[in-house]
Amino acid sequence: IADLLDYPRENFQRYDSIDGKPIDYVTYDEWKASKSVKTITDDDKSTVKSEIQNTFKSAYEHHRIENGLRSVAADDLPIDFFATDIGNIDERVATTYAKALKELTDEYDTTLCKMTVMSKDEYALLKNTFARTHHDYTVDTSTIMLNPVKMSDYEKLVARITELKENGYAARVSQEYVDRYVITHEFAHTLLDMQTPLTSKTNWVNADYDKIKNARSEIKGIYKEYIAELGRLEKQKKFLEMEYILGNADAGEKARQISKKISSIKISRYSMENSDEFLAEAFTESKLGKPKSVYAKRVMSVIDKYFGRRKK
Repeated sequence: IADLLDYPRENFQRYDSIDGKPIDYVTYDEWKASKSVKTITDDDKSTVKSEIQNTFKSAYEHHRIENGLRSVAADDLPIDFFATDIGNIDERVATTYAKALKELTDEYDTTLCKMTVMSKDEYALLKNTFARTHHDYTVDTSTIMLNPVKMSDYEKLVARITELKENGYAARVSQEYVDRYVITHEFAHTLLDMQTPLTSKTNWVNADYDKIKNARSEIKGIYKEYIAELGRLEKQKKFLEMEYILGNADAGEKARQISKKISSIKISRYSMENSDEFLAEAFTESKLGKPKSVYAKRVMSVIDKYFGRRKK
């Protein structure tokens, strides 16, 4: 969104809009529809909410101890510190996310300790946004914010993500895990934020900024190679296609072979936007999909090295 306004990018938080469409407003009919489907209400959401809060509490304490942070111990914090707002989220979406988050936090050292829904002003403006992640590196925590309009109907959410992955915009996840796409993508951002500045920040808890900087540097290097190779292959493919049109029969087969190569390498169109989305899409493909791009495997080697939880 910062690209659309005459303000410095650093004044804005990063927004994910994986539909790849212009930002516009939620219509009244869409808003009304989001209220008519089954969601978890204040009366029946307590079990799922409690599960997620306990997951966040455990992840927070592991992150605090593992990284030697000067943070308050989890048991000394009120449970509401691990904010979890799922009141307007479809029940199947919420339960799916609860299970996915438990599995992911057991495997990776994450800064994630809160999950909320966007305000009305946010989701009215960010119609095509499923979720966004906010990092506060001064205390080394992060929050996932879900768009309640997008999360209010499980079947519609699954259908939309299926459409996005089939047209190549989103990562190639297995159909059985399509419902985990958004939460897995956002979880990757909680492991490593590629954009939030670390300079001029008060590091209250003594977070390891060097680890973050090193991981960013390695991911950016892989991303640079990824974009360069895809660009080179696309250029070769177009040249061969033109040669085929001009009568070179052999060029057609060569173009097809390059297309296969591109398909094996390319994670998604979304992954080509910037190093942040490249990281998140590579992580998502690796956790939920097959086959895996060689670049996704390289990203995961970095993630596992810096953020994989140590086996006891």
